[in-house]
Amino acid sequence: MGELFASQYQFAAWAKHDRPDLYWSPRHHLPGVLEKSMPAVVTVHDVVWKSLSQTMSRRGRIAEQLLMGRSLKRADQIICVSDFTRRAVQKHWPRYAEKATTIYSGADGLVADPILSDLPCLPDKFFLFVGTQEPRKNIDTLLAAYANLAAVEADVPDLVLVGCSGWGGVDARDLIRKMGPELKVTLLNEVTDAELSRLYQGALCLVLPSWLEGFGLPVAEAMHFGLPSIVSSTGALPEIAGDSALLIEPGCVESISSALALFAKDSNLRETLAENAKRRAVLFQWGDCSQRTQTLFASVISAHVSSVAP
Repeated sequence: MGELFASQYQFAAWAKHDRPDLYWSPRHHLPGVLEKSMPAVVTVHDVVWKSLSQTMSRRGRIAEQLLMGRSLKRADQIICVSDFTRRAVQKHWPRYAEKATTIYSGADGLVADPILSDLPCLPDKFFLFVGTQEPRKNIDTLLAAYANLAAVEADVPDLVLVGCSGWGGVDARDLIRKMGPELKVTLLNEVTDAELSRLYQGALCLVLPSWLEGFGLPVAEAMHFGLPSIVSSTGALPEIAGDSALLIEPGCVESISSALALFAKDSNLRETLAENAKRRAVLFQWGDCSQRTQTLFASVISAHVSSVAP
């Protein structure tokens, strides 16, 4: 309730006091009591509550139902972090379609770690997953696919899972325990930026079999380290990954297992996709994101000034 109160009332009070040229919400909620005369922009990261509501908490769904539609109506412009998310906004709220613009998020904030940080000794070869432990991330299917591969192939690379506990009863540690000690799986609940950089530097590939992503930040981050990916064929992941990834069906254990096996065995494939990742990384830079966002802000402010000019 504290977060809801802040987003709906406290932020509006600050805006009324400080009189900014424009109010921007990096989340797709605007205060319902924001002054009508103040220009406003929202950023939409996904519309999971519409497309895959069963992967959200009841509280989260209710909040979105109450706030998102009216926030999009109130906004002068809507920034979407991918074309997929923009199309979703235009599908569910067609009356606001012309206000929606795609601006990719940056992913170049992490820096290659020359001293490889202080992580415990990592295996020579490992697959990497990065994401919160929640239903949408599809961790249970990934683990089942990895177990299937380990059952039929010798010397399978390890699997390293990075992500803190989320909601929905997803407990990666418990899932790993139930699958037996023979699986070479490491769970890291929290890591520093330096440690995450090391993981991106050392992995064979990133594996992100999510049911739905509005962007897929780990995929874009991995590209800046020349790390290719295995990603779902759903949501924004094919758009973001482009030709730096293999696509899998998120509900198919065999599809994920086959992709893992291919990455483990085919060094030429890994090298080709890694080169593609390095080339594609230029699409996801904070400098470009910032410049495009500032340009959009300036256009909204200019239009507002023109509309109130005598």
